[in-house]
Amino acid sequence: MARPAARLFLTPTLVARLKARAAESDPAWTQLKLKCDGYAAGAINPPSAAAYSKFPNIGPGYQGEEYLPPIMSLGLCYRVVAGSDAAAEQAYGSAGGRLLDAMSTPVDSGGQLPSTDSGYGIRNYGVGMAIGFDWLHPALSAATRSRVITSLNLWIDWYDRAGFIRNQPIGNYFAGYFLTKLATALGTEGDNPKAEAYFAGVSQMWENLVKPAFVRSMAGGGWPEGWIYGPRAVRGMVDALWAAKTAKNLDWMLDVPLARDQANYGTYFTWPSLEQMDDQGTVRAGTNLAPSASLAGALATALGELGHPSAATARAFAADVIAASDNRAPWEKFLYWDPALVAKPYQDKELSYLAPGPGHVAMRSSWKADAAWAAFSSGTYINAPDSGEQMFNQGSLSVVNGRAPVLVNATGWIPRVAGPAGEKFVYDDSWGKKSRALYNTFFVSDPSNPFNPGQSSAPPDKAQTHVERYEDWGGFVRARGARIEQMYRSTLLRAFTRDLVFFRPSTFVVFDRTSVTGSPDQWMAFHTPSAPAAVPSSGTTTASRFDISKDGSITGSIRMLLPRNASVQSVSLPGGVTRLEEHSSLAGDQEWLTVISASRDVPEQVRLSASDGNVSAGNVIGVHVHGPRNQRNQVLLFAADHATTATTDVARYTVTQTGDADHVLIDVAPSTNGYSVTTTAKGNEITVDVKPGGSATTTPGGALCYSVSPTGTVGPCAFSPPRTRSTENAAPEPAPQPSASGCDG
Repeated sequence: MARPAARLFLTPTLVARLKARAAESDPAWTQLKLKCDGYAAGAINPPSAAAYSKFPNIGPGYQGEEYLPPIMSLGLCYRVVAGSDAAAEQAYGSAGGRLLDAMSTPVDSGGQLPSTDSGYGIRNYGVGMAIGFDWLHPALSAATRSRVITSLNLWIDWYDRAGFIRNQPIGNYFAGYFLTKLATALGTEGDNPKAEAYFAGVSQMWENLVKPAFVRSMAGGGWPEGWIYGPRAVRGMVDALWAAKTAKNLDWMLDVPLARDQANYGTYFTWPSLEQMDDQGTVRAGTNLAPSASLAGALATALGELGHPSAATARAFAADVIAASDNRAPWEKFLYWDPALVAKPYQDKELSYLAPGPGHVAMRSSWKADAAWAAFSSGTYINAPDSGEQMFNQGSLSVVNGRAPVLVNATGWIPRVAGPAGEKFVYDDSWGKKSRALYNTFFVSDPSNPFNPGQSSAPPDKAQTHVERYEDWGGFVRARGARIEQMYRSTLLRAFTRDLVFFRPSTFVVFDRTSVTGSPDQWMAFHTPSAPAAVPSSGTTTASRFDISKDGSITGSIRMLLPRNASVQSVSLPGGVTRLEEHSSLAGDQEWLTVISASRDVPEQVRLSASDGNVSAGNVIGVHVHGPRNQRNQVLLFAADHATTATTDVARYTVTQTGDADHVLIDVAPSTNGYSVTTTAKGNEITVDVKPGGSATTTPGGALCYSVSPTGTVGPCAFSPPRTRSTENAAPEPAPQPSASGCDG
């Protein structure tokens, strides 16, 4: 007897809302219905026939990828018209059955061999057949049901034995396998004698393999393989957790809040212009890295159906992504988007975000399209080891000024601007020569390193690289990349810690501490989208300055303040990309200080240190950034000790301010008695003296902030404490109920 309701995603509540929208001739339904009407009349090629056919005909495409949209479309149309349009119901059900017959063609009759490309096709054949079986179940003949079950079991049984990364959950192959096995277990239960065993197996995988890996390495979102593979893989994993809820009422999504985290990640790691996602991970030539409207809409819908309070802001971001670049198929527009549902401006969210699992931090000056933006990475290798799609960029920083990159992820940028030759160049750096030198991080020449001079793929059980001391205090963001040296297999590199402070609106200060054995060649690398212009040093501070321009206008600048003896080499790379290498061969401990400006106005900068004569007490190093165009000055000092737990409780330094200034000391020792800040003015110079005992207090992250006027008057910190993220971890609210208007209120 045919079961009346779908088990996967399409709850009675959701179907009622979809039916109401169809009855009101919702434009997305009209577009989808045209597709379904065409498919119902078109021819369907089996896997052995022509891969691509012109609509309304259907071919398999690359390993079944062209089967997936039609089966999702026909299944969705069938459920929407069921009970209201008998002719359409019969037409869509019949076409869906014919398509499932084609997809389940036995191998000896020309069907897809599951082992092709190590099982790649399971994400299309397996997912499509499992969902199609569930959605179209009442319309399928006994023969079709049996044929589909036989094919699904063949795919799953083979993958269980020999599928690629079947035991490595953070990879795009695994996502297709996991969703297929779970959807088959849920969707074919009662028809398939293996369904119960499949569900037991996938439940064990969830508890012992998937959940531990995602809790540890995917907290906060992201996808280590990058955003060519990411949208499909992320949606596959979210769909699996959503299906577990709709079919079995299992709250796996509460155990691993994947939809919430991925919606947040997408919001923060998209460029301010909405033109591109952060391009870490593998990037292919000719690909589009615009944020995926399909993924954004799917995440917002899953959150809404699960009653999560973040659904409204996820919808608002998805709406902006859709307006900027819409890549959705008609079935996705109908299922994953309802313009009547409530949206809440995501621009009310904080301006920075930490994803602790992968060790990624995103920060921006505002939510405007011309904002300064950056992404910082300090984590371990979390991609499935056999996939090899994660890059080797720990400690790396990318910076964007609106839509103009200042520092690029060269492994992502070069394939896009240099085409196939650029893609080959990047691959050779990673896996041919294995030098792994295309990153904005530290390098040391060490023949004992098998990836000389770059990083390895050390996983979480081999390295403890992570982000710590992250905080956003309104006017500045601070984050530290800790134990980055553990990502190298160099016997000479003993320590590498990177501190990053973003002074809003456009100044990024990078303070690095490295320790090496001997005197090897060592360097910091910075990759720019075009050849930067070297600018002669001005004032009394020796520094190398390089300005980056686009269309004749400066978009940003890099100024290397430490080490003093460094020599800078410029290396031309494919696509016009340039690598600046700041070289030094000093032995032992070394400090590196760099200021990156994401603005057309490049402010003057003065290094602060005992060697420069402007620090007279406290082991601190920093920079005074003069405010461009009458903006406030910014003074930043770091505790310079190489011990990662080092702090300071005193500082005396002298500055010449051009206006009001915000002063921040990083890694100040906790004090129950607070700190006093006093000044002495002499001519244009102001000497600032910080000591224990007073009314000034540190932030939770150990920063001491205060303001100083041009005459030396000390005032409180000009920045506001961070807002709390009050709803991100809240319990889900009830799922939306159908209404005449289709709005959940």
